[in-house]
Amino acid sequence: MTPDALIALLRQSATLYQLPNTVDIMRSANEVDATGGITTDWRLVDTLKARVVHVNSVQDNAGQAITSNNEWTILLPFDADIRLNDRIFIQFDEIKNRYFDVVGTDRGASDGLFTACKCEERTR
Repeated sequence: MTPDALIALLRQSATLYQLPNTVDIMRSANEVDATGGITTDWRLVDTLKARVVHVNSVQDNAGQAITSNNEWTILLPFDADIRLNDRIFIQFDEIKNRYFDVVGTDRGASDGLFTACKCEERTR
């Protein structure tokens, strides 16, 4: 069996050398205001190293319009705090106003080097 200290060292090394991008993780926060209304705000959870990988691009007809759905996998450090419905923004992204909605993650289900997130590309 591999010692935990060695696994931690491998994860740190892999994060340094295999994750070239830097991303911001944003999470929705709901608050009740003074009049009883609900305000939704996106708050920065963490800034992490990542690798953004394009998986699939699907175009479909929706009524009279053509819609496009781009699927991506984003690899994050093993201990990343990522949840469904979080948003991931790439720092210094070449495509302005782009972000990724997290639709799936293997956080806590794998002992691998990274946490993988299945994401869908969106624009503001």
